[in-house]
Amino acid sequence: MAPDELNHAKRADMVGAGHLLGERRTVGQTVQAGGPVEESLNAAEAPFRGIEFHPEVKVDPLANAKDQGVGWIPTKDWEPFENTAIYPPAFYLPAAIGIDFGKFFGVTVLSTLSLARALCALGSIAVGYAALRIAGRAGPLLFFALTLPMTLMLFSAVTQDGLMLATTALGCAFLSKPIEDGRELTRKELIGASACLLLVGMAKPPYVLFTLLLLLVKTERPALKWQAFGGVLGLQLVWHAVVTALIQAPIVRPDAKPDMAGQIHFLMSHPAALISVPVQTGIHAGPEYSAQMIGVLGWLDTLLPKPYYVAAYVLLVVGCCLTWTSKPTHWAWVLVIMGAVKLAIFGALYLSYTPVGAAQVDGVQGRYFLPVLLVLPLMLVSAKAATPSRVRTLATAAVLLFPVVSLFLTERALTTRYY
Repeated sequence: MAPDELNHAKRADMVGAGHLLGERRTVGQTVQAGGPVEESLNAAEAPFRGIEFHPEVKVDPLANAKDQGVGWIPTKDWEPFENTAIYPPAFYLPAAIGIDFGKFFGVTVLSTLSLARALCALGSIAVGYAALRIAGRAGPLLFFALTLPMTLMLFSAVTQDGLMLATTALGCAFLSKPIEDGRELTRKELIGASACLLLVGMAKPPYVLFTLLLLLVKTERPALKWQAFGGVLGLQLVWHAVVTALIQAPIVRPDAKPDMAGQIHFLMSHPAALISVPVQTGIHAGPEYSAQMIGVLGWLDTLLPKPYYVAAYVLLVVGCCLTWTSKPTHWAWVLVIMGAVKLAIFGALYLSYTPVGAAQVDGVQGRYFLPVLLVLPLMLVSAKAATPSRVRTLATAAVLLFPVVSLFLTERALTTRYY
């Protein structure tokens, strides 16, 4: 289980069938976003309903055995899934290939989803490996972020998030290595960084702000930097405009009715809320977000031991120290961009998901901040080389060995949670 994985699987199923864009329909008085998907997906998921958010509920072996035989039935039905219908197709391609393969060879739905997850993981690992190959001194910090339990859970789920995180790391690596080398970005590096930031910004609107990172680096031809920035930003804005005009529908909540226009009117009438709402959200939910960014698994209901989270943040500081130099080049601007992305995440969910006038933002999850963590090396790196030392070697070894501890604790936590 991963957050909203069924809806992500439906989006991947659409992509595999050639429906690159979601659809919007009006059903009665309700506007919905979704598309035609296989009914078999719902049938395969049914025996596992009721497990999410209920740690005391375990997998029923009899239901699981019965579910293993659910096959693909060539019957499609239009279904709403507002939260994933708006996403672009690029990051769903590995899962779509796996689903198409399973359908073609008559594999059961659960086995097909296992294959789709494996392809998502392999694709994410391949892109992450490419990032680490070129990252230079930013490598240990990127490695730490890419091997967190939350990151690896997203790698191995049918979702766009895993490949999006790996692509963010690759874009950061393209930008950080020339800064470390004290040279200008080559044309190929600029194209690579631009492509990565384009895809990440198309995935979710707040991440459009990462495009500003292109302006911080020097290029062989200054005009190319501005052309790349303008092109990437323009394509992202066009995509989100198309989504808003043709696909996006209001998100339905069973316990409240979000109203974007009403929320904007509230903020205009109470401008102090622009400060108080993020502050109150951070105070009350900050520890929860911090734990989720490291790893709260399943449907955000599977915790790891408390000391693990403390150790993870200690290793995060160690990774920062391995990347940091005495005079980082762009630390102030990168810090501003990272802060702007965080505020944009809060703002987007306050407008689209939170009841009008609420004192805190609803719907924020710690995993939304993982891309911010992955661009952190750009704030720390500079052309000044770090001095090799035994302490640095030991610190690097600690970062590299930490995933072994994560693997053991994650396996234990998931086994205890579900079985």
